[in-house]
Amino acid sequence: MHKLILNLSNPQADHEYFNRWLKENYNVESISYYENKVTITFSVQQSAQNENDISEFYGSLTSEDLNPDHAYEIYYDVNSHILEKDVTDIEYKKELKNGSGYTSVHTIHQEGEFSGMLEKTEYYRGYVDDNNRGDLVLVVEEVYTIDNSDDLIPFSARPALTQTKTWRHVNMYTKLPEVTGKGVKVITKVYNTRRKQHKEGIKRRDNIEEQLIDNIGLAGILSGAFTGSNQLEQQSDVFNKLTNLQKTYNDSFSAWKNSGRGSLYSDIENDSQFSWLDLTVPDNQTTQELIPWIIGLTLKDYIVKKLKGEIK
Repeated sequence: MHKLILNLSNPQADHEYFNRWLKENYNVESISYYENKVTITFSVQQSAQNENDISEFYGSLTSEDLNPDHAYEIYYDVNSHILEKDVTDIEYKKELKNGSGYTSVHTIHQEGEFSGMLEKTEYYRGYVDDNNRGDLVLVVEEVYTIDNSDDLIPFSARPALTQTKTWRHVNMYTKLPEVTGKGVKVITKVYNTRRKQHKEGIKRRDNIEEQLIDNIGLAGILSGAFTGSNQLEQQSDVFNKLTNLQKTYNDSFSAWKNSGRGSLYSDIENDSQFSWLDLTVPDNQTTQELIPWIIGLTLKDYIVKKLKGEIK
C-alpha cells in the first residue's frame, strides 16, 4: 500500500488526470480532500509490482505536485484537519486517528559516562515484536552533557548538565528519519538546579537497576546461584534471593537510588550473609554468547560495577 499527499492548484480537476494515469497500473483505494490537498492511497496491480513501476509514478510528479511539508509517515495516521500543522508540531501521542497508535522502543546506555541515560526512542506503527517491528514513524534522540569534574564519583552519581532532544520524522518516500529540514525539531534542556539534576539522576539509576536485575538473574542461573528444576522455579529463586538482598540492605539501596552514593558498594563487597554472591560466572559457550562481559567476575563484583555504571 502506498500513499501520496499532493498539493495541487485545482485538486478536483487535477485528480481526474492522476486517477486516469493510476488506473493503468495501480488500484486507487481511497481519495480524500482537504483545502487544496488531495491524498491518494493506492496499491500496485499484479502486473506492475516492481520498484521500476513505482519509481516511474513518483518520477512523473513534479516538485510542484508533491507537498514536502506532508511527506512524512505520521500523516498516514492523523485526521485531515491536522494536515495544516507543521509535522514537528503534531502531538504524536494525542492527535492520531481513533484506532491509531505507536509502540515505543527504548534504547538506554548500558555503561560508562551515560549509563542509565535514554539514548533514543523509536516509534513504530504495527509493531508485533523485535523481529517484526512494523513501520518506523519517528525517532527521538537524547544527548546529554554530564558533569565529569570529579573522577572519584561513580558514573551513576554524576549529574546531567544539559539534555538535547531531537525529533526526527521518517520520510514516507525514503523510509528514513530526516537528518535536516522540516522533519527535524531540536530542543535543549538545561539542568540548572539541584532539583532538576536529582530528578534526572533517579531516572538513570532506575534504568541501571532494571538492567542489573535482568543481567544478574541470567548470570546467577548460569553460575548456579539461582536454581530450580524448571524455568518457573529458577525465576522464583531469582526473585526471592534478590528480594532478600534488597531487604537486608534496604537503607543502602534507598540512599544509592537517591544519590548514587552511600555505603551500598562496600556493603555488597564485604557481605558474608549471602554465599551465592561469591560465585564466579564461568567461561563456557553459553556465557560467551549471552553475557561475555561478566565472565570471570563474582556476582558481587558484577553488582558493584553495574551499580557504579562501569559495566554493561
